[in-house]
Amino acid sequence: MQFVSVMDAQRRLGGCLIKYEGRPFYSRHVTISPEGGYEMTGYFLGTGKKVVTKNITKEIIEPPKFKMGYTNIFQDNLPNPVFISRTPRRVTQMGLSMDNTRVSPLNVNGLLPTWEQVVLNQPFLNLQNSVFPKLSEIKDYQSLAFSEEFAVEKVSLFVARLYHNRAVVGEVSLRDNLIYLYAPYTYLKEWLQTYIASKGENFNVQAA
Repeated sequence: MQFVSVMDAQRRLGGCLIKYEGRPFYSRHVTISPEGGYEMTGYFLGTGKKVVTKNITKEIIEPPKFKMGYTNIFQDNLPNPVFISRTPRRVTQMGLSMDNTRVSPLNVNGLLPTWEQVVLNQPFLNLQNSVFPKLSEIKDYQSLAFSEEFAVEKVSLFVARLYHNRAVVGEVSLRDNLIYLYAPYTYLKEWLQTYIASKGENFNVQAA
């Protein structure tokens, strides 16, 4: 895809998260390069928002592929699960922006995180790199996401709700290290048991 003008490039790339040289890059503005063509001003995620200018090359012409799903944003050193999803809107931007990406907290305990706090910071990088706490760590917290698809939230000292892509699909018994899946979601049993075991956890998954 080619840009017909600098305004076209700004409309498509300005104010959104793309991939540049394989790394998540937040493009603030697009201008005409002194050497010809166009250049972006912005920053790579995970660099402390250090502003750099990059030439626009064919490597970023195609829309970037980012993982969607759960991540954790830490507030007062406590994890708060947040679900990142694409919105069903037709927009011209080629990357992720506030117009085409939704940030949905699992609960409203604590402060409500903003799009910038989640997508333009470490929580989004953790999602892309599959960095999650273990399920067993819920014993020390009120809620947490332990994979891009699953999160848990305590309803009592030893019982937690199990979420899959924002739907309640079962319960976790922290006393017995048992995961119980509700009847409509038994198809998740094998995948969940394999994932839990791969993390060195000893939870047993049962289905209705």
